[in-house]
Amino acid sequence: MVIVRPEKNLIIMTRGDTLILDIKIVDAEGNDYTPAPTDVLRFALKKTYEDEEPLLLKEIPIDTCQLRIDSQETKEFM
Repeated sequence: MVIVRPEKNLIIMTRGDTLILDIKIVDAEGNDYTPAPTDVLRFALKKTYEDEEPLLLKEIPIDTCQLRIDSQETKEFM
């Protein structure tokens, strides 16, 4: 199960599930932004928003702007 709440900058997923999300980037005015080859997109997975240390760090490929978290990457998280 995956719940995406962009208005709260929140993604909720069931531990052990696979997640594939297409990332769309917009500027402050809402215009589409195409990442430059030198840009880096990173994703940090935390158990709670307040946690300082992430459980998982992922680099999102610029060419696809697709975040993929495979089931084996989360099934052991407590």
